[in-house]
Amino acid sequence: MITGIHHIVISVSNLDESIEFYRRLGFEVDKVDSKQGMAGFFDRAFMKSGKALVELVCFRNKREKQDDTMLKPGGKIASFEVDDLEAFCRELKNKGIKLTLEPKEGTRWQYAQIRDNDGFLIEFMGSA
Repeated sequence: MITGIHHIVISVSNLDESIEFYRRLGFEVDKVDSKQGMAGFFDRAFMKSGKALVELVCFRNKREKQDDTMLKPGGKIASFEVDDLEAFCRELKNKGIKLTLEPKEGTRWQYAQIRDNDGFLIEFMGSA
């Protein structure tokens, strides 16, 4: 039985800029290291906020990155639950982060969206 999401991996173009962006969202750096993987050599940062864990991956050889499976069809949105969507969105705006979708009512959830510094779509969900 699946009980939750362990972590989300996001391929980024600049690790330092992405770390700063995710810090502005409320994440903290848990670990930064480098690794040789099947898709090539990369630097990575694990960012934590509550139980949410995001792994930011930056490939050193951009040609290798083009062959990486992370660029093929698959997940395109990371969605995080927040306790108060309206307050969270105000906080984002105060930090200069532009909402690409203002809070909107769904059937069971309210949601809003932003894009990170590489254009990756991030969604925030709160109870309706």
